[in-house]
Amino acid sequence: MTVPVPHPHLRCTRQVTAKGQDLTAEQRSRLASWLEANGVRPGEVAADEPITVEYKTDGQREWGHLICFSEYYRNHEGHRTFDYRAQHATLVRRNVQQSTPIEEVGDA
Repeated sequence: MTVPVPHPHLRCTRQVTAKGQDLTAEQRSRLASWLEANGVRPGEVAADEPITVEYKTDGQREWGHLICFSEYYRNHEGHRTFDYRAQHATLVRRNVQQSTPIEEVGDA
């Protein structure tokens, strides 16, 4: 006799921006407002890297929303550092708990 899992759930990823995606001024403004509302400084977020929201769902509800993004690394003096091997600014992958959902616009 098999015992069903009492609360099966899926881990999901919602893509907000793609790597290297060009954004309009309006899209950048909306994205910056959303990041700020969630305690993220938009100027520290690497614009060419993807931004996603990861969460869990059981098909009825969603929970555990994390905003995932790459941020510029700063040294102890507050200066951005450079990764000579990769030939770009040093990036750190960060996750923050989403407190304000992003407003969806346009055709879904």
